[in-house]
Amino acid sequence: MPQVALAVLAVLGITAYLGLCAAFLWFVVWPFAGWLVLVGVVLGALGALVVLLSAPFAADTDLLTADDVDGPWFPPAPPGHGRDRAWPHYLAGQARVDVGAMARRGRGALGALWSPLGGLLNPRAWLALWPLGIAGFLLLLAVTAGAVVTGVAVLALVVTGLALAALVWGAAGRLLRTVDALLRRRNRAAARCPYCFWRTTLPGYACACGLVHHDVRPSRLGVLVHRCRCGRPMPTTVSRAGRDHAPRCPQCDEVLEDGSGVWTDVSIPVLGPVSAGKTSLIYAGLEALRRQAVAGGGTLEPRREADAERFREGVEQVRAGRVAKTEAAAPVGLVCTVTQGRRRALLHTFDAAGELFSTRSATEDLRFLDEAGQMIVVVDPFSIPEVADEVLRGPADEAEAAPAVDPPEVAYEATVPRLRDFGARLDRTDLAVVVVKADLLVDHPIAADLRPDPLAVRRWLCDHGQDQLVVAAERDFAAVGYFLVSSHTGWEPEDRHTALAPLRWLAERGRLPLPPARTALTVGAVGEPA
Repeated sequence: MPQVALAVLAVLGITAYLGLCAAFLWFVVWPFAGWLVLVGVVLGALGALVVLLSAPFAADTDLLTADDVDGPWFPPAPPGHGRDRAWPHYLAGQARVDVGAMARRGRGALGALWSPLGGLLNPRAWLALWPLGIAGFLLLLAVTAGAVVTGVAVLALVVTGLALAALVWGAAGRLLRTVDALLRRRNRAAARCPYCFWRTTLPGYACACGLVHHDVRPSRLGVLVHRCRCGRPMPTTVSRAGRDHAPRCPQCDEVLEDGSGVWTDVSIPVLGPVSAGKTSLIYAGLEALRRQAVAGGGTLEPRREADAERFREGVEQVRAGRVAKTEAAAPVGLVCTVTQGRRRALLHTFDAAGELFSTRSATEDLRFLDEAGQMIVVVDPFSIPEVADEVLRGPADEAEAAPAVDPPEVAYEATVPRLRDFGARLDRTDLAVVVVKADLLVDHPIAADLRPDPLAVRRWLCDHGQDQLVVAAERDFAAVGYFLVSSHTGWEPEDRHTALAPLRWLAERGRLPLPPARTALTVGAVGEPA
């Protein structure tokens, strides 16, 4: 009998429990199921937004710094100095890190949301709490659905927005980089180090902290601004960086002239044997060029005080006819700023001792010849055997003419092979062949047909044993001009034998800003066969 009573009580209890559960489901869960789902979806969406948007700022999210630009997030660095130690642009790497962190934190939050459910998935718990479990499970599903939909939408929106921004950012950087390169190429802008003679179109620029940035072009490090490792901004493009920062040589790290890499850069080395008249030609030509620039409203000024002093002393010595012997060492070079209107340029002239042009091996270290673009070879007419035999009749004549120690072709034959061996583009280089000491030559019968005309000078050289030099020059160089010059009398631009003629011809071909010539200078290239 007690067993029957217990059975009846159990049946009644189970019936009552099922009734209560049914009543709970019917009167509580079912009427509020919609609200339950809505609340769950809203909570899931808000939670997803909080979790995803806070992920980039979490302590465990990686931060790409200036020391990570050579890491796996970037392609291999270019040769040379590598990539600059500047903070990478957000879109270049940090954006991908942040998106990955958002996805990971989203997955982690969903896992944490569902992990307590494992403790409830046992028979006893479900027998006791299944009505509440259904409500909780429904709420959990709603939260999950809201979180997943919101998370996917947010990630899709973020990725799409970042991709579009990256496309615009990349296109803007490429455009800015191209425009800057085209403008500098149009002006033939370059930077030439007066110490190691390295020539580049991309100088470095030092931050205030001392760190040198060797590539300030728009890149993964920024389009408008590169941010140095110290946090200071560095303008991008050579044109903008050169306004406020001193350029640095990427080879020896010396400070270059202001405007290097931005202004037109013309480099004119002068070749010739000992006592050929190279130094006199340089100073007389520069002084004549300075006078013409000033007459046209422009300027020609040495860049540094030491250069200015050397220029003044050189001009005085040439005019007085007492030019000092050039030391047998590689030249530092004389750098001048040339301005005309709003245009500015740098003019480099190099005068090396004639001993350095005597043999092929002696020219090995003459790095100032590399990528010059324009050159002068000095022809001392009194070093030509035929001319010397007729004109130099005694010690007095030799003392006055001071002929070069070697014939004109010696310096040429020693220098040009060296240029080829070092990869110089002679097919892009202009050469001025300058017959000097015209004031001492033109009154002699041997120079009866010689006048300051390119064809006449060329013909005279061919007629007096220099045809091989003429043929070699026109074969090797892009353009060859022939000039008859007097460094002693040709100080004025209008002089018949002005020392300005070869310098101006080469400067114009190098796009140096110059005023119009007040008289028609007889310059030009000659290409007819010898």
